[in-house]
Order: sequence, then structure tokens, then C-alpha cells
Amino acid sequence: MAKDQSSTDGARADRLPQVARQRCPGSAGRARRLLEIRRKRASLARLRDRGARIRLRGPGQARGGEEGVRPSCRRRPAAAGRLPSGPPGAHREQARRQAATGEGREGVSQGPGVPGGEPAARDRLAAALHALRRAAQARRAGEARPEKQGGAEEVMLLAILLSFAWTPLSHRPVQPAAQVLTDRAFFVGEMVHLIPRDRIAFRPRETASPVLDEAGSRLYVGTSDGYVRCRFHGQPSWSWKAGGSILAAPLLLEQTLYVPAADGKLTALNRITGEVRWEADVHEELTTTPVVAEDKLFISSSEESVTAVDLKTGKLLWKFHRDPPPGFTIRGNAQPQVAHKTVFAGFADGTVAALDPSDGVAKWTRSVSGTGDYLDVDAVAAPENDNLVYAASTRSGIVALDAETGNPAWTSPLPGANRLLVDGPRLYASGRGMLTALTRSKGIVTWKLSLGNDKYATPAGAADGLLLVGIEQGPLLAVEATTGRARGAFDPGSGFSGGPLVIPGGAFIVSNAGVLFGLGLLP
Repeated sequence: MAKDQSSTDGARADRLPQVARQRCPGSAGRARRLLEIRRKRASLARLRDRGARIRLRGPGQARGGEEGVRPSCRRRPAAAGRLPSGPPGAHREQARRQAATGEGREGVSQGPGVPGGEPAARDRLAAALHALRRAAQARRAGEARPEKQGGAEEVMLLAILLSFAWTPLSHRPVQPAAQVLTDRAFFVGEMVHLIPRDRIAFRPRETASPVLDEAGSRLYVGTSDGYVRCRFHGQPSWSWKAGGSILAAPLLLEQTLYVPAADGKLTALNRITGEVRWEADVHEELTTTPVVAEDKLFISSSEESVTAVDLKTGKLLWKFHRDPPPGFTIRGNAQPQVAHKTVFAGFADGTVAALDPSDGVAKWTRSVSGTGDYLDVDAVAAPENDNLVYAASTRSGIVALDAETGNPAWTSPLPGANRLLVDGPRLYASGRGMLTALTRSKGIVTWKLSLGNDKYATPAGAADGLLLVGIEQGPLLAVEATTGRARGAFDPGSGFSGGPLVIPGGAFIVSNAGVLFGLGLLP
């Protein structure tokens, strides 16, 4: 008897405690419930063997799969602080492709149709659909489950599908249809987040271009959070905080960095240490990079003024002002240009003025925009080796004026043009929806590249036979300077408002998300 009792106890030891109690008198109802529980557990065991288990988890709790999809096979959990980037095996295949091609740096899109930096949304959606198919197969092959359990699983599957409803399959802006990008023109050499993400504005705009010293060792970057940062050989050296946003690039001259800020103050800093040498309060929002001539700095403001400041002391010398026109204007001010011992400036009322550097008296003024709204002259170019001054008028297009008299030489109707670049025998105009090349002598259009009606281009930069031009809420384009053919695009996803600093073989640019990119140009 003792042997039989031991065998019975051994069998009972593997059962749940409730099973041992089911033989007690008066427990028939419990026995029926226990049989139902055992049938449910058997059904669940078959599902675990045949298919994937789908569970809803909170943020950061997904393990062994993607976005709460847990395969039946065991996988080592992802490393701390990382999220799986694709279905099982996808990360290994992506790593092999990147090792072979050198693409996919920092998750940045290199242009349409080019591998590297692709969003993980397609992988997550594929993993979810794969899990759903396997779950459906298991449900059809398994036993019928209770109604409550089936309803709960349907709710979970619906929640997983809805989690992808607002996930874009691609985070890249739509490229203009006119662009045909034949190859890649860039590779990422440096990527630095300058502005902490909790300080980025709702619709950020970084309008200041980086500045590099002659030795190529120190890079100065001003940003909308009011900081000027110096990087020495790619490492932080010093930073200085202004009283307002930095809307235009600083001016580097010998050992001094001249910084304009939106609070109306122009500050001279020691370029090595960042120490303040002097400060001039113009009392107007400073929106352009200062230019220098005859020991004076000339800078424009949002109040339609040009102010002269002593280069050594910061003393205010004179101010030339024009009243803004009635009606609508476009935000933006033309940077003053110095040539032929004259300061040339453009204003929102459609006027170009030639000023005497010594006292600010106008030698001549010329209206180039006619009447109406949007008369702004937002860019002026005055090459020293040319007797013409070029003005970009939002309403009239490009106008060439005689530098001595202000008489018109030629006009090219390009409405929306607000940026100018002079490079060799050509003049490049950018603005709303277009990038255009013209001859400097007669203003004949040699080529035109459409960017899309709602696309605004930044100032262009030129090097190695290429034009680099950024697009607000779009990519940085590389365009052949002689033909206008788009060579490639670099798109971090936040767009560009400031122009690139172009150097031989590369460029520096700050995206609207406050990220500094050092880019190399591919031959």
C-alpha cells in the first residue's frame, strides 16, 4: 500500500494544488472549472508551438521582436538604450550592406532611390504583418478558443495595426518632379547636434552660415538659440551667448570675430578665446553679416537701416535709413556690399542706394521694383572687377545697374528671386521655386532648374564646378554649374534656411534642426 500511495503522491506532485482538491466532497463545480482551465492551457500551448505570440507592451518594453511582436523562438534582447530596427535578421543584412558600400551614415537620407539611412517603418510594418499571418494560421489550425479570449486578441491585433496608422513609410520630403538625381554627390564626414532637442522651436529656422578660418582649423557657428560656438579641429573650443538669436553669419577678420544678434548688438570677440572686446548697440534687429571697408563695419537691420560702426572701438558713426513701404513686404534684408569705394544696399521699398563710406550720404538711389506689394530688394551683388551692380527684386527679378550712375543696364524678369551669387562669367539667382544661371554681361538665361512652387532656396555656394543650394523643408542640392543638371541631394529631413559654407572638396551647413554637417563632395 505504501508503494502505491507513494506513486500516487508522485503523480499528484506534478499537478496544480486545485487538482488534488477536486476529489473532496462537494467540489463538482470546481472540477468542471478546472477541466475548462486545462483545455485553455492546452490550446495556448499549441499556439505557442505553432505561431508567434503577440503582446502589447509599453514604450521601451518591446523585447525579442519589433514593436511588441514576439516570435516563438528565443532571441537575445536588444542592448540597453537601443530599439530593434527591423525584423529578425534585418539588422545583420543591413550591417553587411553598409559595410560593403559605406552608406547609411547616421540615419540620414542620401537622396531618393539610394540605400542608406532608410526609415525603419517599412521593416516594422513587415514584421507586424508577418506576425499577423502566422497568428491567423495558428488560429485556423488550433482548437476553438473561448469567446472572451478571441475578442481580446482581436483588440490587440487592431491596436498593433493602428499603431502604424500615423507612422510614415518615409520621412523624406517629396522631391520636385523636375529633379533627376543621377548619383550621390555627398558623403557625411561630421554630424554634430548643436542645439539640444528640448530647445528647438516648433518651426525652427537656422539662417546663419558657418565661418571657417584661413588655416581651416577653427569653425564658428551661430545659431538661433543665441550661441556662437567655436570648434577647433572638430572639437568644442568655446561658446558665447548673445542676448538674442544669431540670424546671420559672423564676420571673421584677423583675430576678431564680429557677431550680429537679433537684440540689436554687434559684438567683437577674441576668435581664440571668445572674450568680448567691445559691444555696439544699434537698437535694431541685426539680420545681415557685416562688411568692412576703411576701418568701418557696415551692417543692415530689419528697420531698413544701414549703420556704420568703428572697427576698433565699436563706436556708432552714421546711419542711413529708408521708410518701409505701405502694404506687404517679405522678411529679409540685403547684406551691404562694398566696391568702387562705395557701399551698395537694397531696401524693402524696392530701392538700391549707393552710399559714401565716410559719412553715409547717398551718391545715388534707384527704384528697381515699380509699385505694389512685395517690392523688396533682398540681395545685392557688387563685384570689384565689374562696373555693374546686381540687385534681386522679389517683384521685378534681376536688375543690373551702372555702379557709377545707377542707370539700368539690363533686366531679367525672374519674379521671386531673392538670392544672388557671382561666380566667374555667370550670375546665379535663387529664390522661390527656381535656380537660374545668367550671363553677367547681358542677363541672358543659360539654364533654369525648377525646385517647385512652394520651395524656397537658400543662398548658393560654388566649388569644384558645382553649385550647392539648400531648400527650406527640403534637401541640399548639388547642381552642375555649367549645365544646371542635378547631381545629387543630401536630406537630413528638417530642411535648410541658411546657405552652405563651400570649401574645396566639401561644405559645412547647419540644418533647421540645429545640426552641423560636414560634407564631402564626391568627384
